[in-house]
Amino acid sequence: MNWLILRGLARHQKHWGDFPKRLASQLKGRVECLDAPGFGLEANRPSPLSVKEIMYDYRSRWIQKHFEGDWGVLGHSLGGMVALEWAHRFPEDFKAVAVMNTSFKGLSPIWKRLSKDAVFYMSQILSAKNSAKKEELILKMITRKGSDHSETLKEWLELEKVQPSSVNNAIRQLFAASKYKAPEEIEVPLLVLSGGGDRMVDRSCSQKVADHFAAELRRHPTAGHDIALDDGRWLVDQISQFSASLKGMRP
Repeated sequence: MNWLILRGLARHQKHWGDFPKRLASQLKGRVECLDAPGFGLEANRPSPLSVKEIMYDYRSRWIQKHFEGDWGVLGHSLGGMVALEWAHRFPEDFKAVAVMNTSFKGLSPIWKRLSKDAVFYMSQILSAKNSAKKEELILKMITRKGSDHSETLKEWLELEKVQPSSVNNAIRQLFAASKYKAPEEIEVPLLVLSGGGDRMVDRSCSQKVADHFAAELRRHPTAGHDIALDDGRWLVDQISQFSASLKGMRP
């Protein structure tokens, strides 16, 4: 099975690092990335103010690429909301959905969906005087406490020079995420992934998502909000095992 992977808040496809290549190598299939409207290659336009509109924007570009074969979709955080909205409205597009550290209005209260740590970091990010400080704070917010991502920081600073992230579009994304409610159900097999060390979103939110959709939950014991950064190997293994289980065969 091939996979489309969608990034989260204020990030674009280059922020995945080498994760797409690692996943493709393990799956022996294709892994494709699309940028959210307002970021990366799509930076020269405003981000829509609803998850539904963001999803339709993604899908229109996806259709234009005419990808063939069976596909799954992995969404991180806001990308997870988009993935579920997409699978709900167009279940024929995907054979599987995986969401990572995502949350929904109506399932979890706002103080669980955005922790005190996240509010603190976001206030610091918005007032950061330079890109270096902003990206450093973002990394601290989305990775586990005490982790060393100094090399990633260097890479992200270079990305920021070429494709800077818009604060205004990040705020528009936050607004869209804050008011989005989960679909009642989806017809596509779902895997929920969670980081036990997530400092941005309370891990109970992932449990609520799994309960709501009667889906399997797999939790990394220590990874933060961005599991791909903290333990990409583990994430690759989970997607590989999930894909194999849908084929009725061992990974």
